[in-house]
Amino acid sequence: MMPSPPVRFSKMHYAFGMDTSKQPKESIADLIRQARRAQEIISQVDFSKIADHDSDEVNKLGGITEALEKLANGEEVDRVDGVDEVRNTDPRQAWIAELLELLDGVGYSDRVGRVYSLAAGDEKGSWKPLAMVPHWEGVPLHDLCLAPNFSPAEGAHGIFVSATGVFAAHVAQPFNRHKWKVLHSQRYDSNAELLAIVVRYLNSTEA
Repeated sequence: MMPSPPVRFSKMHYAFGMDTSKQPKESIADLIRQARRAQEIISQVDFSKIADHDSDEVNKLGGITEALEKLANGEEVDRVDGVDEVRNTDPRQAWIAELLELLDGVGYSDRVGRVYSLAAGDEKGSWKPLAMVPHWEGVPLHDLCLAPNFSPAEGAHGIFVSATGVFAAHVAQPFNRHKWKVLHSQRYDSNAELLAIVVRYLNSTEA
């Protein structure tokens, strides 16, 4: 039996990198959806089998490479032959995708993944990536964070959304000496309620 040809990953690596320098401007929600879809596609590959030259697994690479290149160019990829049959079969990922579309629809996608940061001595803060805070101690389970328009004190202030509730939390500086503290929280039963809570928490210190 002839051995399978060597597997080349260079094109997959390029596609997964999602170089956006040649793409038109897209919302953060679009880029997040593309990244999540790329993760879904790649997770369907058993690289240990590829290393063993499993022909069925190696045959997946052509479709996967093409799919990742489409994603890198900003195209939607709903199905990859031989890899998956239905997009967003994971309920949580389907919910997050729906949530991102909801926030994008009201113009909040640029806030996703960010917090409002207010440095010591500054009168006005700015949006910063949530990742600038080195820990999430004190933050309940959530699906995404978005930046409000203020911080009640020096530090970082964010709005966190889960499948059942919304809460606003703040962490004081220096971050390595303080945990996040939940300031307000409220459950919701519909998308309309969710958005109403988010709008209120974006702009007000009142619960």
